[in-house]
Amino acid sequence: MAAQRRALVTGGSGALGAALCWRLARAGHFVYVHAHRQAAAAEQLVAALRAEGGAAEPLIFDVTDGAGSRAVLEALLEAAPAPIQILINNAGVHEDAVFPGMAPEQWHRVISVSVDGFYNVTQPLILPMIRSRWGRIVNISSVSALIGNRGQVNYAAAKGALNAATRALSLEVASRGITVNAVAPGILSSGMGAAAFDAATIKERVPMKRAGSAEEVASLVGYLVSEEAGYLTGQVISVSGGIAEGPKIMNIGAATSAVQQHEHVLFLTLLELAIIVAAGRIGGIAARRVHQSAAVGEIVIGILLGPSLFGWVAPHAFSFVFRSAPPAPLEILSSLGLILLMFQIGLEFDFTQLARGANRSAVLRIAVACLVLPFASGLSLGLFLPPAGDAHARIDTALFVATAFSITALPILGRIMIDFGMNRSRLGVIAISAAALNDVVGWLLLALITTLTVSNFDARIFGLRVLLVALFALVCVYLVRPTLKRIVRRSGVRPGRLPANLLGALLVVIFLGAMATAQIGIFAIFGGFMMGVILFDEADLVAAWRDRVGDFVAVFFLPIFFTYTGLRTFIGGLDSAGDWGWCVAIVVLASVSKLAGAYFAARRSGFDRAESTMLGFMMNTRALMELIVINVGLDLGVISSKLFTMLVIMAIVSTVITTPVLRLLEKARDTPGASAPPVAPR
Repeated sequence: MAAQRRALVTGGSGALGAALCWRLARAGHFVYVHAHRQAAAAEQLVAALRAEGGAAEPLIFDVTDGAGSRAVLEALLEAAPAPIQILINNAGVHEDAVFPGMAPEQWHRVISVSVDGFYNVTQPLILPMIRSRWGRIVNISSVSALIGNRGQVNYAAAKGALNAATRALSLEVASRGITVNAVAPGILSSGMGAAAFDAATIKERVPMKRAGSAEEVASLVGYLVSEEAGYLTGQVISVSGGIAEGPKIMNIGAATSAVQQHEHVLFLTLLELAIIVAAGRIGGIAARRVHQSAAVGEIVIGILLGPSLFGWVAPHAFSFVFRSAPPAPLEILSSLGLILLMFQIGLEFDFTQLARGANRSAVLRIAVACLVLPFASGLSLGLFLPPAGDAHARIDTALFVATAFSITALPILGRIMIDFGMNRSRLGVIAISAAALNDVVGWLLLALITTLTVSNFDARIFGLRVLLVALFALVCVYLVRPTLKRIVRRSGVRPGRLPANLLGALLVVIFLGAMATAQIGIFAIFGGFMMGVILFDEADLVAAWRDRVGDFVAVFFLPIFFTYTGLRTFIGGLDSAGDWGWCVAIVVLASVSKLAGAYFAARRSGFDRAESTMLGFMMNTRALMELIVINVGLDLGVISSKLFTMLVIMAIVSTVITTPVLRLLEKARDTPGASAPPVAPR
């Protein structure tokens, strides 16, 4: 028998809703029977379900009331031992009238119940469902949305919108084990259909010469929410007895239309890329003009290209550029670029600095302080961030906030120190080494937290994934590393020259490593990072990769990732004083915890006040690295879109303030950091 899951059926008190509830209860699921005006009918149905041995509870709220719906559902999630993993959006109303005589309230009421109701119920439940890595959403549509029906323009519009939402949402959540489908009943023998059509009309319009039954619709829904239907998603299935669904876009001249469609998608994707790359260059140049790292300008441009500015100022142009093409090409390019970037970051970690006895204690002290204090601060704050959820959800969110607080943007910090001439000073060496150690531990921590999250706190699954991660690391260090080092040394690589065969071999290894960690369940980027780490001491390879590939990654792939992040960031979504209060709290607490940890650790290591303050601001630089962390969290569904936006703002603020503050501190010092005595090699 299938495992018992929690199911919610909206509009559960009507004839079709009752059939759906019976089907789910008989399959062994715990059913929440929703109703609004027919609370008594819902309670009677619950009593009947319980009398037959089923598990059910009534749930009374108005799906058109966004705040009320969210309050009820969040309270339910907090009290329930498990998330709702089966959702049937069945609520709907008829208010038929020919369109010229349709009153505004008739239009809005029908639209609101189906479309607003879909959002108000599904949106609070989707993140917990994503975290559980399993879910079934079925939206009850109507054949009226497929063929139209006189007197039902409002109803057809509402259910048509539901069909479109079904297809779009299915694309967003398919990789998380969640299916989203719509069922479009035709004329039914019970409920609204029975009153609308007489027997003669049904025989005329329905090829099967009869009305359908609610139980027949429920049977299909029962299959769609089962384990066996895990590969079926994004479909609108008609249960109409053969009623024609009207004209469809047919594949006439298949070869020609396929080529045209391909060219159209290619054109739109190239348009996106041209705008992204050009805007990224402009942002980088502008940032350099105001003495900021180029990456800071690229990040800001990525945010501005999203709904926060471009979509707000020119919504039609924004939709044409970024919403006309399928999202897959941009998402894949963003992921591919991130994998290559993570390889490059791993490759450029300089672990040899930790071997210097004079620096080791200071590096360890600063790295630990800049990891532990921000992590504890982020964890504490994350446990109280809205929206409230179950205990597991709160911990998931808190762990990702803590990791975002802890990280330091090593590549950006390196650029900043070169700009200030600090890369060979003792202060610079210790800062970059502490940041490197901080980030190594941070990435390991992120991998561990990701493993914990996707395991849904299941000790057996978590233990297995940790074991697989450890096995992957051992294979990389003891098998892949020696083999790759031999290949690299025999390839003739040198600064400025990266042989084609070696580049091909590295790309294959990077992609295989990414595939391995993706299959383990901790995201492909960790595989790319690990492949870089095991080759960090191949100086000629590091220099050749930076010269031949690094610029392409920075110029082409990085702006794509920043824009992809910007498209997911909506600053206008922080629409209340409470939201901005939390945002300020995140920025302040993240910065203060990082600054305080670095400052006091540096003072204990013998640095003066100015140097300790400089170290604090350098370690507070987050930028790119935090964006990677929070994108992982958003993909896993453990942070909300609002929290994502707040953390993006924190990443930008903590990075933008670094350069001007360092410039002020440099002026205040008697001896500039650039002239500090270099660290003697040992």
